[in-house]
Amino acid sequence: MVKNAVNGIGKRKISIRSWKGIGKSSILAMIIIRFLFCYYDSLVPITAPNQTQLYDALRKEISLRLWLLPKEIQALFEKTTNYLRVIERFGTWYARAKTSRKESPEALAGVHSDNMLIVCDEASWIPEEVFEPAKGGMTGENVIFLMIGNPIRTEWYFYNSHNKLKDSFETAVFSSLESPIVNNDYINDIANEYGVDSDEYRYNILGEFPKEDWFDDGGWLPLLHERDLNLTPNAEFEPFRMWIDPSWWGWDQSAFVGRDTFKARVLSLEDKSDTKSIAWRWLTLNTEYHIDEEQTYVDNFWVWANVAQEYAMAGKRVVGINVGNSARDNKRFKNIRAEAYWNLRERIKRWWELVNHPRWQELTRIKYKRDLAGKIQIMPKAEMKKKYGASPDVCDALMLTFIDDDDIAYSNDTFDVDYSASL
Repeated sequence: MVKNAVNGIGKRKISIRSWKGIGKSSILAMIIIRFLFCYYDSLVPITAPNQTQLYDALRKEISLRLWLLPKEIQALFEKTTNYLRVIERFGTWYARAKTSRKESPEALAGVHSDNMLIVCDEASWIPEEVFEPAKGGMTGENVIFLMIGNPIRTEWYFYNSHNKLKDSFETAVFSSLESPIVNNDYINDIANEYGVDSDEYRYNILGEFPKEDWFDDGGWLPLLHERDLNLTPNAEFEPFRMWIDPSWWGWDQSAFVGRDTFKARVLSLEDKSDTKSIAWRWLTLNTEYHIDEEQTYVDNFWVWANVAQEYAMAGKRVVGINVGNSARDNKRFKNIRAEAYWNLRERIKRWWELVNHPRWQELTRIKYKRDLAGKIQIMPKAEMKKKYGASPDVCDALMLTFIDDDDIAYSNDTFDVDYSASL
């Protein structure tokens, strides 16, 4: 593909998507060394979103590929931390490595040559601003722009190169099923754990972006759609679990939500809350619905811990939860909040009902996406409040009743986090 671009046969902008383990860093190392060896006074600016990828992975592979070459060819090069130079023309013939950050987008700036290969590793996570100098540097006679990355992030330049900008790129996908070096056990593990129709299988094995549509400008997906919400009249039910999402002095509302095995209901909302008012509101609801203390959950982060202390002073011991702690399935979810929301999503999509209340519409505003490691994360509350003008208090209250949902199956029976710890 690169050879065709150099020979004027193919497009000079190339974008390749695949997952880990198929040898992306090895491929890039071989291309970089070959380009420097074959083209006089050539320059190769290289960038990646973090030092681990740039130095621990790609630099290591370049060293290995050089070592495998005949000693006569090795002697042509000098390798330092950030440079691979051709000794014959030390100052004008080299590859240079710099990390990419939105705050300092000069990684691809300041290099010009008629023979230039621009290399972007883990391109899915390189901010848009970093690519601007590269777009302006494509005027040389023999300039190749090469991106390679994991298809997780559904925004920015790498994603667009496989979608709305694909006519300007030579694109390719490398599936793990096609790789001779990917262990079949790994492929089977992903298939068994998540299913062959899951997004995890798509980007881990097939090298494809998540199948979901509805991405917004930030790459976020809605956790639930309007069609997923199964609203029901104000029916009788016996809640066995309650979650309290506290608010403080007019900042949004404190929400009290209860659920049983089949449905959920907004029990109460409170403005201008403080620790005492929240505690007494819960005691009133607890008297009405007879919910066990160990089935009452309250946010245990920062000042919210004072609510649990207030309960303790009243002789009650509710369950305190820090939603930022590690998830049970910490390979799939970024934290407890993401895992609990995903449990809620699975329940509602299957058969769960919500007793009529206008605030349930907030569920369609909950957004998720995947981080660099492929873990599911939920849009932060501060970002949601900025985007929609309000915090999802009711949704968060319902979400935390699912931190230990007995009806959600997990792949193992042991957990790293003590979810029952309370004040």
